[in-house]
Amino acid sequence: MKKVKYTIALCALLVPGMAMAVNFTWVNWQADQNWADGGNWNQLGAVPTAADDTHFNQGAGVAGAVVSTPGATAFGLVMDNVSSLSIATGGTLTLSGQGNIANSAASVGNAISVDGGTFNSQAIALGIAGEASLTVNSGTYNQAGAWLIAGYGAGATGTLNVNGGTMNGTLLLLGNGGTGNGTVTGGAISLSSQLQIAVGAGSAGHLVMDGGTLTGVGMNFGNGGTAVVDLNGGQLINNGGTAINGNATINVGAGEWIFTASSVADVNWMIDNSGATWNFAGANGNVRSVTDDGLGNVTVTAIPEPATMGLMALFGGALLRFRRMFRL
Repeated sequence: MKKVKYTIALCALLVPGMAMAVNFTWVNWQADQNWADGGNWNQLGAVPTAADDTHFNQGAGVAGAVVSTPGATAFGLVMDNVSSLSIATGGTLTLSGQGNIANSAASVGNAISVDGGTFNSQAIALGIAGEASLTVNSGTYNQAGAWLIAGYGAGATGTLNVNGGTMNGTLLLLGNGGTGNGTVTGGAISLSSQLQIAVGAGSAGHLVMDGGTLTGVGMNFGNGGTAVVDLNGGQLINNGGTAINGNATINVGAGEWIFTASSVADVNWMIDNSGATWNFAGANGNVRSVTDDGLGNVTVTAIPEPATMGLMALFGGALLRFRRMFRL
């Protein structure tokens, strides 16, 4: 009998020490937008841990959260109803579970921004049924989960913007049943897997390269949906295979598309036989340039305007050396 009593007492002692996941809801009651202030969450002064889910559904009348100190953690992240989250300079936020942003069709204006801090996440769905965006202005975004999908479901819109800083990801998919948009004006995106645009019936994806670099290990555009790529500037770099389908439109302006695992003949064959629509801007009309730099890089560009060609002829040697020096 004593043995039974002892066992029960031991179990009773162990229970209080067991970690239990808690659902945290953002309320900003302290009105300072500070993620690390327990008074801004609904759990009586506590802040989320790596085991806890976080919910942002405060509406336009409640200011969003700002992470400005290291060590912020959570398991899941759910955002709806005009909610916002910023990772500012000096701040670090790490998610050990999935992020689900804009879960209902009525959920719009949901925004995550990396503004000088570090954001570490697993898989993130931007726009499950509503509208959501993720913007990297400066700092670092590390996406280590299976994928980042913008435009996850039918009727949804998801947008990824990279204006500066660095994004390290796995698979990036723009348009998976919904509408996915990506804009790169600066900074660098480096993917360990594919860049996919408009995968699945009813999906639409649009990538705009105005600057910066986007590197992927394989690219698949217009596989069931409608894909548009605008290469206005910067570099789109493919370190793997390429599948450009008939539902894709590729507009090449001042940007470069670099293939590190293909030959000039292979790239020309793809352009001529993919069934996609290819447009090459410039005063010379719809004319392309496909060149091998001798270092294993095949580059697709539009033939530049005559004035630009004159400058290239004048400074051609120096320009070529400069491009080789800085090319990834």
